[in-house]
Amino acid sequence: MARKRRGGGSTRVVTSNVVSKQQTEDDKAFLRRAQELKQEGNTHFNHGRLEHARQAYSKGLQLCKGQSEEAAVLHSNLGAVLMLQHNLEEAVKEFTLALELDPYFIRARQRRARAYELLGNLIAALSDVRFLLKVLPKGHEAFVTLQTRLVDQIRKESRLKKEAETKKDTMEEGEMVSLKLVQGEDVRLVEVVDNINYAELRALALEKFPSISHFSVQFTDSEGDVVTLSCQDDVNVALRQARDKGNTA
Repeated sequence: MARKRRGGGSTRVVTSNVVSKQQTEDDKAFLRRAQELKQEGNTHFNHGRLEHARQAYSKGLQLCKGQSEEAAVLHSNLGAVLMLQHNLEEAVKEFTLALELDPYFIRARQRRARAYELLGNLIAALSDVRFLLKVLPKGHEAFVTLQTRLVDQIRKESRLKKEAETKKDTMEEGEMVSLKLVQGEDVRLVEVVDNINYAELRALALEKFPSISHFSVQFTDSEGDVVTLSCQDDVNVALRQARDKGNTA
């Protein structure tokens, strides 16, 4: 009985080794095929056959599970295809998957930074660029330039946002004034805030009279004279007189 147990145990060990060896051989075969598909995808990509490249990279990913290095490259390449297909959000997902497998994958992080920039997510793009500048040796002027551009864009957006908020607050605080826009016999009555600027007044006139392209903005003052408005100061005077006459100009 004891010899049978020893014999049975030996059989199980041999079977386990055979299965393990077969699994290893299968993994190697899958990896080789995944690498072949990656090369096929690269060829399609270089010749502009984006959909064929996408299919090749996707098939390769299905075969290299457990092979983090190869999978990271395939995810990054697939993301590059998606970027060129203008599918930026999916591209970011692929680059992120690549970076989860290899956080120091330079090309994937560079591509993700560009995708973030195109999506308008400038903070995320800047974060990736600063990571690259931190881990790469000095001398990468392209990344330094990109960092400067992103910082300038972020500052500009912040400034424009503040200006828009200030303008909104100013308009909310202004009083409403009725204006008559006259072009020949065509008269349009509109209401504007009393702090409207000259550019906005011209834009309003173009909106109300879309058939005209060249015109001047004029105002009939309290003495009945027709005055041409040519700057913001003229608009302010006209609006003050409109308020004085009972909110009609």
